[in-house]
Amino acid sequence: MPLIPLIEKCNQRCLFCAAEDRHETISFERNKKAIDRELDKGSRIIILSGGETTLCPDVFHFIKYIRSRGAGVELQTNALTSSNPKMAKALVMSGVSLFNVNFPSNVPEINDELTGIPGSFARRLSGVKNLLSFGAAVRITHIVCEQNYRHLPDFVRFIHKELNGIKFIQFSFLKAMGGVLKRPCLLPSYEDVSSFIQEAFCLCEEYSIEAITDHIPPCFLARFYDRNVDYIKTGEGAETSLPESEKKQLPECAGCIFKSRCFGPREDYMLLKKKLALKPVLELPVK
Repeated sequence: MPLIPLIEKCNQRCLFCAAEDRHETISFERNKKAIDRELDKGSRIIILSGGETTLCPDVFHFIKYIRSRGAGVELQTNALTSSNPKMAKALVMSGVSLFNVNFPSNVPEINDELTGIPGSFARRLSGVKNLLSFGAAVRITHIVCEQNYRHLPDFVRFIHKELNGIKFIQFSFLKAMGGVLKRPCLLPSYEDVSSFIQEAFCLCEEYSIEAITDHIPPCFLARFYDRNVDYIKTGEGAETSLPESEKKQLPECAGCIFKSRCFGPREDYMLLKKKLALKPVLELPVK
């Protein structure tokens, strides 16, 4: 699905921001042309991104325009502006198909450290609750980094308890780009994250929350190998040119049962981590 960054401005200063060094000339005209180009190609869903999308003065115009062309809108947001009930209601009533909310941690101190904004945890939690209260479909994106990976199971428990209307979580392993290049200590190892993300998936099963993960190879996911985004896309015959360009199989991948459904670890991850203990999977794990 095409992603259109509407604005560079953001109300957070995330340490891991992938767009930290992205310098684009973003204007109404540029956004209109980008949206028209994707709609003319037949795209059925347009993803609006940022910066923080809700700070774009034209965001409601673009939502209305995309819907008038018969397509749906996925709005990426950190939900801070939705802590204002009037804003949350206006966004939901505008017809957004799906709100994709970046929620960095269930631990307030870690959340505020990662986003650089004291008090943002409480505002984000309030914002998501407001969106849900007005009937929004909300998906949570949880960026997995060094500060939060040990809390992955507790994060799922938190979502189940505090935000019971959430039915979908994507655990997105940190990309070694943008802010991470300046702060490589943010990037955990696949080996360290492996057991924690598996436990998180177990809890998602228990709570009937759909969950997937990206940027961590399926060989580190045990019986949850089929929750890997690349594994899913290759099985569906979806477009995979972007993940293929970002990742690379290693010699250890040669005998792995996932070879045709996995593109290997991210190349930027390998540049920072250097050593990588890949263990090829020879037979499908028991589900």
